[in-house]
Amino acid sequence: MLPAEPLDEAPLTAGEAPIGQRSTLFLIVSYRHPDSEQGAFDLEAFERRLLAEGNFRPKRIDDPTLLPHLNVQVQAGRLLRAYEPTATLGNLFDPRARWVFERPPKPQRAAAPASADEADGDESRAPVQKKPSERGRDPGMPFKVVVPPRLYVIETGHVFVVLGVRPTTLTLGAFQDFYTAVVRRGYNHLLPERMPRRKAGRDGETRPHPLVAMAEKAAIKGTTLRDWLTLLVPGLPVEAPIGSWPNPMAVNVLFTEAMPGPADRYRLRLSHGSDQPIEPSQEDCRIEGHKAMWEPSARELCLFSPIGVTWLLWPLDPPGQLGQFDMAVLERYVYKWILVEHERLFLLNLSSQCARLSTRPDARVFGRMRLSLLQYTARFSVGHISSEERHDRFYCGLRAALDIGGLFDEVKAEITEIDEYLSDRRAELLNQVLAFLTLVLTPVGLVIGIFERGTLPAFDFELARLAMPGAWPLWRACLFHGPLWLLVLSAVAGTLGFVRLLGIGTLRSLVARVLRGRGADD
Repeated sequence: MLPAEPLDEAPLTAGEAPIGQRSTLFLIVSYRHPDSEQGAFDLEAFERRLLAEGNFRPKRIDDPTLLPHLNVQVQAGRLLRAYEPTATLGNLFDPRARWVFERPPKPQRAAAPASADEADGDESRAPVQKKPSERGRDPGMPFKVVVPPRLYVIETGHVFVVLGVRPTTLTLGAFQDFYTAVVRRGYNHLLPERMPRRKAGRDGETRPHPLVAMAEKAAIKGTTLRDWLTLLVPGLPVEAPIGSWPNPMAVNVLFTEAMPGPADRYRLRLSHGSDQPIEPSQEDCRIEGHKAMWEPSARELCLFSPIGVTWLLWPLDPPGQLGQFDMAVLERYVYKWILVEHERLFLLNLSSQCARLSTRPDARVFGRMRLSLLQYTARFSVGHISSEERHDRFYCGLRAALDIGGLFDEVKAEITEIDEYLSDRRAELLNQVLAFLTLVLTPVGLVIGIFERGTLPAFDFELARLAMPGAWPLWRACLFHGPLWLLVLSAVAGTLGFVRLLGIGTLRSLVARVLRGRGADD
């Protein structure tokens, strides 16, 4: 318990107000397995490889409030699978150890080339490189890991890693600054030299954290949380998926003395620091009717935003189940946030494909994209997720904050418009082919049908004989054969009529398609 406020001191400001010891940030980092980009992600094979590493074990998502059709898919592991850390992995994250998130490193400047005089001088004139001073070093954002990494894998190949952390300073301002630093300002670097060291002997000897040795073995180059977590899951790329927030996102549980004021609610909802001056609008001052705020009860307030969720509870140590609501959020609400975030990433990936292929649309590719959109509608787009009001309101609030409905309509319109354009192109090409058949080949076919075998001269024709001595009889038979001339004239007249009606460019396009050997989908 925190010490009570002395009566003879000035009242605490909003930033200095204490928060509950169970206040937790569940940081969520998203990945996409490379096999999913080619549509070849095998969830069963991924699970076998994951379990062989020995870091995770399957965890059942036991949520009886799910609607029946979703509960069947979740329990069978067809839609979403969860994995919890084994004892080996859990021992790497001692809840008593102090970790530090560092600020993003500054880009190093290239050294200026030395002049000729400096190059010829003695060594005493060479510039001395100073070591960074510990006194002026950024203290970073200290925290403790209270929930080791958990894993959620969706059948599309999207992987989400959840890590539960708590800032070491239990004040509202420190919580806001930690949330802002990690989510917005890029304070998610873990330097090997500042990781908690492990005890190596009875005399106080210590050794580097095991993650440092794992990083050296894997030869990872970065120091972000995203880089470190890839050590625990085989086959994950460091790059963030298309549409993902570059820093970790968060689902927070915050215990306060009372409901925070409008300015603090604004900071917590949109992840702003305690030192940032805020003047909320009249809409943000009101809770009732606000599209990004929801009151589950008289002692709870849920704040939604595109980069995270903050669930406020008061007082500091509420009685009953609310006193341990941080674990309830981890077990029952975090995976619902992951399902909604997956919808957003899925749709943004389709939208990026539309933008990338718009310069040269391919009907076959967009046919697969329409199939993917149908898969999203049938399997992932769920308007309601639970028969329990709290869970369903939370899910619907997330979808509204991320504007999943509007994003779906936008992506559907993009794919539909391009597909209609391709359909028009296919119809235009079909009309061109029909026009060519009608104007050019139909008269030729009529001539051949009338004269049949008499269309060509009656002799054994060989091209080489036309260049041999005594070939004049063959030339005369060809030049003065009426049906052959009629055949040629009908083909020329049909071609001129086709060019007159549709243009020479259309004829060139058809000839180019025939020479390339490609179909109308190109």
